[in-house]
Amino acid sequence: MRRFYFQNSIGERVDLQGNLFMHSPKGLGRSSKNEYASARSGFFANVDSEPEQMSFAGEIAILKDCYSAYQTLVNWLFAGLDVSIVYKPENIEYFADITIESLEKSEKSNGGILVIPISLKGRTPWYRALPKLLSLAPDDSSGCVLPYYLPYYLSAGGLENSADILAGGHTEASLYTELYGPVTSPHITLKNNADGEIIGQVTLSRTISDGETLVLSSVESETGIWVKSSSGALTDLIDEIDIAENPFFRVPQNTAC
Repeated sequence: MRRFYFQNSIGERVDLQGNLFMHSPKGLGRSSKNEYASARSGFFANVDSEPEQMSFAGEIAILKDCYSAYQTLVNWLFAGLDVSIVYKPENIEYFADITIESLEKSEKSNGGILVIPISLKGRTPWYRALPKLLSLAPDDSSGCVLPYYLPYYLSAGGLENSADILAGGHTEASLYTELYGPVTSPHITLKNNADGEIIGQVTLSRTISDGETLVLSSVESETGIWVKSSSGALTDLIDEIDIAENPFFRVPQNTAC
């Protein structure tokens, strides 16, 4: 049975198969915006093609405690955190980051059920979220951990302090990396395994203290580099890196790095 969830940026979920039940979903597929040039005699060449923004619509049926459950859902969705929709048709979860366009409200039906039409806009294509942890400690001493997100695969590499990354899907894979302190003068490089070409790298001449986190993101909606304090405050480090080194690198599609 297929399942739906909402998930926010701190990992909390709202199950949409219980008292809140998502049904009649539309817009789960993919569409493209194409431009054509006329050749001759009814033949046309496709000169440009871009994926269109996902528009998702459906209905959420609230089975009991309707109005309090509706209020709880609205408060959760609009609490100021980024929200994704999770679609699990079988045993694989697919994510899309979304914006809530509308969440309507009406009266309960004669059966006591409140049906809420909902409209969403996708801010990303569908992707698989596969977080992995890579320990960079060369021995049993304390080290730091790099979590990776978005649609790619990570496995232990043959070289010390390295890992193999292979992007799946239909586009290059953005990376969101967190490097936990203490660490001094961190250097992160993405290389093509086939020929050793450096795709991108970032070098910092500073110390990330214990309790601080270096955040490096090439995600389209939040590209940047910051130090995050233990309280969550961010300090922008864009002026401390060399943009010519392509520090906001992405993993090319179907390329082992």
